[in-house]
Amino acid sequence: NLEEEQARLTRVEARLRQIEREQQMPAYEIIVKTTSLARAACLRQITENYSAIGQLYGELFMVLGQNGITPTGPLMGIYHDPEYREQDTDVEAMIPISSNVALPHPRIKVRDLAGEQVASLIRTGSYDDFHPAYQALIGWIQTNGYQIAGPNREVYLRGPWEGIVSEDFLTEIEFPITKM
Repeated sequence: NLEEEQARLTRVEARLRQIEREQQMPAYEIIVKTTSLARAACLRQITENYSAIGQLYGELFMVLGQNGITPTGPLMGIYHDPEYREQDTDVEAMIPISSNVALPHPRIKVRDLAGEQVASLIRTGSYDDFHPAYQALIGWIQTNGYQIAGPNREVYLRGPWEGIVSEDFLTEIEFPITKM
């Protein structure tokens, strides 16, 4: 219990230093949480750029529809490149599905996602410029004594499929983390 309180105090002190440096309130609230176990239909491919993941979702939805499978949660994307790339990006489109579904398709895999500890933030707005959100999240991870422990994930909570304007899109950005 004492270690937990000391860790919390360290995070608060780091946050205060960050606010002092910025001379303003931070744009994002970052939390540490454990993700839920989930099963997802996944399509991983090297694409022209990160935004090309949309084509993979199109293919996933087509195959799921042909097999009468309904998504059970928000779309997710895993970005496997260890650093940002302008082209030839390693992306994986994922759609949560029921745990008892089999999907016979050569390009689409069904896999179970383990629960893991992540640093997370929620971002509102279009998909055009995620850079400030990623900078804030990576900076927070480094400042608070964590290290990135795997590829980052985006969870698309609200998006164009709902017929809303891009300023109202809602995306959760997550990085798996471990304590240093």
